[in-house]
Order: sequence, then structure tokens, then C-alpha cells
Amino acid sequence: TLDTQGDILHNVLYLMAYDAGSTNHNEEEELIHNSCFYLSLAASYLHGIGALLADGSASAKDSPDELRTAYTADTHDGSLSDASGAPPKFDDEDLYLIRATALQLKRVIEAAVVRAHPEWAAAGKVGEEVQAFSDFLVYLLDSPDTLLSDWAVVVFDTVSGICDVYQGKFFKEQSPEWQSTNTITIQYLPGHYQPLVPMSRSIDGRPGSAEQQSRPMLSEVLKALDEKGAYYVVTDGAG
Repeated sequence: TLDTQGDILHNVLYLMAYDAGSTNHNEEEELIHNSCFYLSLAASYLHGIGALLADGSASAKDSPDELRTAYTADTHDGSLSDASGAPPKFDDEDLYLIRATALQLKRVIEAAVVRAHPEWAAAGKVGEEVQAFSDFLVYLLDSPDTLLSDWAVVVFDTVSGICDVYQGKFFKEQSPEWQSTNTITIQYLPGHYQPLVPMSRSIDGRPGSAEQQSRPMLSEVLKALDEKGAYYVVTDGAG
């Protein structure tokens, strides 16, 4: 259920939502909408390798319900409603790096999708302004030439309450430290994706202090889901 999912995110994994928006610019500096999926992947990845200033200390939530913010979907510009519990946004320096990385991810992922389904481009299922979905990841999980085959992407779907896991072919071959770094966590709201980053918390486990919480690795995420009886599906590139 959604309550179970919120409890896992907040009280077990100590993950909080940031908002990376939904707009980007392409190589010609033209505005691209509906890019929240790639922006969320990029933000989660960059946070994991320590490339961002955001440290998970801003606006730490006090209840699982506040992790599921209201998104103003009809604007499609990455804006959030003024409802209580809206997640913090990244500063301009972080956003510059997030957007550049997101554009690279968009190009790599959508090229793989179109290679597998060239008819999708003609049908408008893939394109510059088309909303991408996590299912696109399956076309790169076993690729030896892309970073995504080293990742495990965990998508917490706040609509269905189900968690989708996309595990790259080479993820299990990495050390525990790199598995933690390469466990990418994001959440899906109606019409919008957001990155999930570790909260800072005190030594006794309470959120909101200066101590940085490490990112959970995939095995820890799956253990938490199992212990709470949450539904999840794993798509494994090694298979």
C-alpha cells in the first residue's frame, strides 16, 4: 500500500524526495518539456557519487504522507503546488550538472529504445517532448557499453504502491560500496518523477540533523520491502 511504501522510504531507508523539475534544454538550447524521468535519474546518480551540493538535510519530513507531494501536473514545468510537504528543489549549480547529465541519459536510453522499436518514434511514443517511463530501462540493462548496466534503478510508484526494480547485468559484480553508489532511487507521482536521496539524521536515527545518511544498496531496499510485505517486481538484465 501507499502507507507501507511511505513508511519504508521515511522510517527504514531514510530517503526523501527532492524535485529536479521537468524541463531541460537540448544541444541547440531549445526548451524540452516532460524530462522529469531523466532529471530524476541524473539527480539520484549524481547525489550518490557525491557530485551535488544537496545533502538531504533540507525540509526533512516528519510523516510518510508528506513524502508524496502534490504536483501541479497541468503546468508541465516542474512546478509544485503550495501544499504542505512539497520537497526541496536543487540549487542552480546542482541543476546545471543534473540537466547536462539528464540530456546524456535521454539520448542513450531513447536511442536504445528506438533501435528495439523503430516504429515507436513514428508513432510518437519516443521523442524530444514525449514523457519517458521507467520501462525504457529494460533496453539497456544488459548493454556492456553503458553506465546503466552497472545500475540498479528502484522506482517507488506512489500511484499503484508497487515498486519496480531494474537491475543491470553487471550490478551484482560490484563491491558493496559501488552497489550502494549505483542503487538509483526515484519515485513516480501522477505525471511526474522525483529523485529520492538519503536524509541526514542524528546518531540515534532521527531525521534532520547534520550527519549524512548513506544511500541504501539494492539488497537493503529489497530486504525492507520484504519485511514490510510490499509488492515489487525485479527486471534483471543478467537473465
